[in-house]
Amino acid sequence: MQTKVIKFGGTIFNQADGFQKFLEIILNADSKLIIVISAFGQTTRNLKNCGLTAMNKSFNQSIIDLQLIIDYHKNICFELINNNDILIQFNNIIDDIGISISKVLEGISLINEISPRILDKLLSFGELLAINTISFILNKKNISHSTLNNELLIVTDNNFGRAIPQFEETSHRINKLLLPELDKNNLIITQGYAAISVTGEKTTMGIESSNLTAVMICSCLNIQDLVIISDVEGVRTADPKIINTTKLIETLTYKNAYNYSISGLKLIYPEMVKIAERSNIKIAFSSVDNNHFTFIHSNENVNHLPILILKKKLLKIEIPINDENLLKIISEFKNNIVFSEIVNDKYQLLIDFEYTTNKKLLNKYEIDKNIDIVIIENINKNNFESIIHIINSYKNLDFQLLNISFSENEQRAIINFKISQQAEFLNLLHTNLINI
Repeated sequence: MQTKVIKFGGTIFNQADGFQKFLEIILNADSKLIIVISAFGQTTRNLKNCGLTAMNKSFNQSIIDLQLIIDYHKNICFELINNNDILIQFNNIIDDIGISISKVLEGISLINEISPRILDKLLSFGELLAINTISFILNKKNISHSTLNNELLIVTDNNFGRAIPQFEETSHRINKLLLPELDKNNLIITQGYAAISVTGEKTTMGIESSNLTAVMICSCLNIQDLVIISDVEGVRTADPKIINTTKLIETLTYKNAYNYSISGLKLIYPEMVKIAERSNIKIAFSSVDNNHFTFIHSNENVNHLPILILKKKLLKIEIPINDENLLKIISEFKNNIVFSEIVNDKYQLLIDFEYTTNKKLLNKYEIDKNIDIVIIENINKNNFESIIHIINSYKNLDFQLLNISFSENEQRAIINFKISQQAEFLNLLHTNLINI
């Protein structure tokens, strides 16, 4: 029997309706399935916030916030299994995980610090909560399956927060551990964000790295097709949660997909594209409704639409090029630097701190907070001139243009700006750009 790999985004499981559609997909499958899941909803971000609260000596508040995460998972199960006797079993499982999380938070509170290693350990609990929730519901609905903790499969280096998979060892484990489970069950559930280092410590591989795990499984098992399902219908010309008139991008080459991922398109993880191209894996992005798809494959004869990628609440810092800490800062935040340039003998950096806690190196420097940038991919010089015209004619007094740049070779523009109400500006920019 054929084997398929499907990755489900965590936002799908926010409500019972999404979970029901997930169940329909696996029940109607005509092949063996390997399902890769992510943490539900905002769980990863909320766990990080719990850690920051504990670090700031508010341990009791961090436990209150943790309880909201635990209750969130309990409520998901309650909506699908309305049986108090059965739910007691689930509550005990989730409460035990909650106790383990609380011990990590207590340790953070005692030392008043979150190292990258401890942050990875804390964030890895998000997918543990998710896989236990899914497995419990499947069991109670008599859906036969096996669960495999991703930490048994994916081996990485010790670059906490952005760990790099060790492909040879990972391939060995996938073939040794996952293949035998497929002989026992037609449905395998695993997660994708967390892994284990070569020294046995919990690591995470970066935002959207669950997609990377799904691609690695395909590559190791010689599976040529991967479906990634999220709450968005394919890859769009902008974030449909902000822009009202996005268009579906039906096809992306590996090259363009990689460039978009480097620019910050959250659906696509850079390393996954490299592996997919090397192994000739066709990736399809869709939603649980399966109405529209974006395909990533090797077809080079594709006319790409422009795409707007928004990155929010970045920190801007200027460091003299002869500063003794410059190289150390660049090395420390290499995974979080979104944009850099040299202006007037100063190195300007835009840094994304969403999943980083170490800011002590920057304390002596002046920091400009809450900087937003829009990266516009696949545009030409005429497109860029139209963008300049739109910006110059924009009359919102709240709008502050900090910088704008254009690379004709890379077909990329970067707009660095401040505005409190950005949706209006972005919709105007997108509408004019797509219609050019």
